[in-house]
Parts: sequence; C-alpha cells; structure tokens
Amino acid sequence: SQSKHGEEMAALIQAAAVLARTGQDALHAAALHRLGTTHGQQGMYAEAEEYLRHAQAIFSSLEETRGEAGALLSLGYLYCIQDRNGEAEECFVQARVAFAVVADEDHEVEALENLVGMYAVQDKFGDAKVACMEACEMYALRGQPMSEVCTMTWELLQSLEEHPLESLLERFSEF
Repeated sequence: SQSKHGEEMAALIQAAAVLARTGQDALHAAALHRLGTTHGQQGMYAEAEEYLRHAQAIFSSLEETRGEAGALLSLGYLYCIQDRNGEAEECFVQARVAFAVVADEDHEVEALENLVGMYAVQDKFGDAKVACMEACEMYALRGQPMSEVCTMTWELLQSLEEHPLESLLERFSEF
C-alpha cells in the first residue's frame, strides 16, 4: 500500500542520515543505493538518479568496487527506462569493467547483456555483435547455456547480417 511504502521510504531516509552521521560510509552508500532503486521503481527518476550518483561516489571514495559497480548497473537501468541510451551504455560499460575487477561473473555478464541491448537500440550492430559474442563466451566457459536474451540477440544479428532489410521486415511481421 501507498502509506506502507511511504513509511518504508521515511525509515530508509532516516537510516541513511544516521549512517552518514555515524561515519558508516559503506552502509550509508548501500542505503542510498536502495533509496535510488526504490525511487526509480516509483517513477521518481530525478531523485533516484541523485541517490544512485551519491551512492556511487561514496563507494568510489571507499574503493568499494562491487558497491560502485552495483550503483552503476542501477544507474544504467534508470537511464535505459528513460531512453537515455548513451548514458545507460556508459554505465553498463563501467559496471562491466568493475564487476570484472572483483571477479563477479554473474553481474559482469548481466552488464554485458545490457550493453548488447544498448548498442542494438543505437544501431551499433557491430558493437552489439562483439558484446553478444563475449557474453556467449562467458556462458560457455562456465558451462552454462546462453541466456534467452543472448540467444535471441545473436539470432537477430546473424539474420540482419545475412539479409538486412528482409530480415528486419520479417521480424516485425511476426508481431
């Protein structure tokens, strides 16, 4: 319900303030990250961006790479839903690098798959193909099947290469 959500938000804001005052920076950044994602889910994009950027800056100053990468990934999603594709792409690139640094392959491939989508919507099909191949390779090295997103994107890119206009028209006629 709306009132319960409001109470949770108020409690999170209060907790973030207490954590900031008591010097618990990593927990403060985590609370700000949560506030950012929650505001984003509620459609309050400007506030969400502010919280997420603040969280990212704190994680960065603490050299807490995993937390910074998570904030970047969340920022990428936030920009994506606002059609701010260039900014989303940059966040996904940075998140992917950071997740690679901390050897978090699950989140690295998540950032990579999001990059595939960002490249595709910006008509950067060469970049999309390279990123898709990298994601597929990561799945193969881990002995896992490709994700549905990876499989569908790969098939679409292959089809576009073989028959650019016909393939596109055929795909749209399926809808």
